[in-house]
Amino acid sequence: TIPGLEVISEADMLVEIQKKILKLQTAFPGLAQRFKSLIQHLNFNHEHLPALPYRLSHGDFHIQQLLLMKDKRIALFDFDELVIASPLMDIANFSADLYALNLGQGLT
Repeated sequence: TIPGLEVISEADMLVEIQKKILKLQTAFPGLAQRFKSLIQHLNFNHEHLPALPYRLSHGDFHIQQLLLMKDKRIALFDFDELVIASPLMDIANFSADLYALNLGQGLT
């Protein structure tokens, strides 16, 4: 571990997702059952994820955190939520962002 960086487990992530889903259910009661199914699916399947070693994780990785430089390199910025976590967290956040922006066709 790195002193000062929080370690986020998959269980921690599920707790945060559940909090967000509760807010979404209140805001969109017509979608409450779909949100409930989603959290049941996540709770059931998280135990079957591959056991990957925790690494430095951006913590809020999405497409707006990338900048294409003039020399065609890609810069990643905004590390205020840097943590130690499963690399799957960043992959999931980025994939969800692409999907929400309708850029993620073929990711499912």
